[in-house]
Amino acid sequence: MTETRKIRFWRLYLAGSLLILLFILSSLKLWTLQIGEEGKKLKEKATKQFYMVISLPAKRGIIYDRENRPLTLNMGNVEVYQHQGLSKRGIVALRRLGLSPVYKKNFNGIKWIGYTSFEFIDSLEHIKRREKGRISYYKYWTRIYTVEEGYSSLIGYIKKEGKKIVGLSGLEKILDPYLRGKDGKLPVIKGALNSTEIFTLEKKKIDPVDGKNVKITVDAYIQEIAYAALKEKVDELSAKGGFVIITNPQNGEILSMVSYPVKHNRNFVLSYPYEPGSTFKIVAYSRALDDHIINPLDSIDTEEGMLVVDDRTIKDVHKMGKITWLEAFSHSSNVAAAKLALKLGRRKMYEQILKLGFGCPTGSFLRGELRPPGNYKDWKDSKLATLGIGYGLLINGLQMAMAYGAIANGGYLYSPKILYYSDPVKIRKALNKRSVKYLKLFMRKVVENGTGKKAHIENVAICGKTGTAMVYDRKLHRYNPERKITSFIGFFPCDSPAYLIYVVIFEPKGTPWLMYGGEVAAPVFKKIALKLLYRRLHENI
Repeated sequence: MTETRKIRFWRLYLAGSLLILLFILSSLKLWTLQIGEEGKKLKEKATKQFYMVISLPAKRGIIYDRENRPLTLNMGNVEVYQHQGLSKRGIVALRRLGLSPVYKKNFNGIKWIGYTSFEFIDSLEHIKRREKGRISYYKYWTRIYTVEEGYSSLIGYIKKEGKKIVGLSGLEKILDPYLRGKDGKLPVIKGALNSTEIFTLEKKKIDPVDGKNVKITVDAYIQEIAYAALKEKVDELSAKGGFVIITNPQNGEILSMVSYPVKHNRNFVLSYPYEPGSTFKIVAYSRALDDHIINPLDSIDTEEGMLVVDDRTIKDVHKMGKITWLEAFSHSSNVAAAKLALKLGRRKMYEQILKLGFGCPTGSFLRGELRPPGNYKDWKDSKLATLGIGYGLLINGLQMAMAYGAIANGGYLYSPKILYYSDPVKIRKALNKRSVKYLKLFMRKVVENGTGKKAHIENVAICGKTGTAMVYDRKLHRYNPERKITSFIGFFPCDSPAYLIYVVIFEPKGTPWLMYGGEVAAPVFKKIALKLLYRRLHENI
């Protein structure tokens, strides 16, 4: 009996030990599956098989013009996918919605079968339930632009980066943080077979947050007339391109900003740096007037229309001899402006360039600002002289418009304003009363009997300035007289301006002695100004 009991005890001991060992091994395996690396991998695999998150796209904010006209809209669309073979009834129902389902008993994978609009979501949901989750659909928003190509360089476009929609260019890009919103999330439990949806986890749903609507200062009517006038002139002269910017000089509001031709959504106003030519002469003249260095009727000897400074020769279009500063400005004498810059000196010219907003921050998020022309202490006399006539530095259209706005409004430099409800930003007092008074006189003479006569409108006091600059040809390593940038900038009425219009045409083709700002850009200014005056007249009737 003793031996038998010992054998039984040993067997029980062995069985117990095996059970304990099995328990320990099972526990280790469970620990590995639940907590260890293998468990993490299996959990990730299971999650991918049975759990997914559907993105709920946010609606992008709408851009409105100053009169509350929508420049963009959003159209709701639905992408539809098939996961398994469908019944004949289901196929017929989907085809009625304009979709292209596939009828296969052994359907494998996931197939895109088309898209439809939001109005059919209830029908899709009904078909989905009846077909036991063999189809799925996802909502998304399509951006619609309600305006013609004249807006494309300003408004811009959007693009898809992965699952996100972001601004690609123009205001869509600049205002993207306001417009884009935040997508929502909807967790879904799905079956292992062909990813068939079983049910959604509504309690864990995160609703999308739509983007903010934005109202801008641009007037759709003014934008259209500016674009039409610009396009007509560029096409007529087979020019490389051009832009028009129209502002309210009293507060810096941008009423219109157009570029033509529309290439790669490029906004020439902001992204095309150029040497401005004679419109830049206000820098030297304004500082000289500020410092009482000149008076309008003082005389300046423009000699034989030629001035040699170091290795540079500065020429006038016509010989004028001894004339007044008023005549020198109205007839755009390069010799007079170069002499004036030399008289002011490096430091004063540099200070005035910055004071008028060239090469320094404008306080606007529109970007495109350009640097001032280097350290003024290193300037040669030839550099100083050419700066006086608008060569030797690069600017953009917005900088020039804001600088002339300071003349129009009595001396204050404003930051460009594009958001309607934002407050105007007055950067600094840029000109004194004496300078403003005389610069307006100079600019009025430009239009009445100077280089800008083609901008003249009967019974309307217009202040303006022409500009013509040769383009530096990198192949020739010199300025090419056959390639010019022509411009005209002006505002009206002179005493209390409501509109400032800046027109720039790049490289017009035609008779060389007619390819000047007064011949090319001034007529475009006049055409736009007449329509603005006509509109204002009818608004006041």
